Amino acid sequence: MGRPKATAPRGRVTPERAAELSGLSRSAVFRRIAAQAVPSRTEPDGTVTIALRDVRRLQPQQRGLSLSRSPVPAVGRRAVMLRPDIERYEAWARAAGGKPVSTWLAELADRAVARAEREGVLPRH
Repeated sequence: MGRPKATAPRGRVTPERAAELSGLSRSAVFRRIAAQAVPSRTEPDGTVTIALRDVRRLQPQQRGLSLSRSPVPAVGRRAVMLRPDIERYEAWARAAGGKPVSTWLAELADRAVARAEREGVLPRH
């Protein structure tokens, strides 16, 4: 049968409803509640609620916040998440020669794409 749907008292909304109203994902709303970026309250039945008037605080354009925690890549670039083991990261740090590893990896990827385009492996943009 499952759990009954959470309801909020008048003038308050659940995080799920706040996500619908603000256009954010449920996880983004929960992260902002956890970070205390928006006031919340736990009702006697255990439901977390947000005042309806505070939903506007979740709006990214109102607060200058991004919809995700990751930066938006430049036009024509793809973001790649790498999670190397510590030995590989240390090797990358040595190869980067004082540059931030992320900058060095981006430059390495750009050179690889340019080479692939020159060799005809990838179509040119």
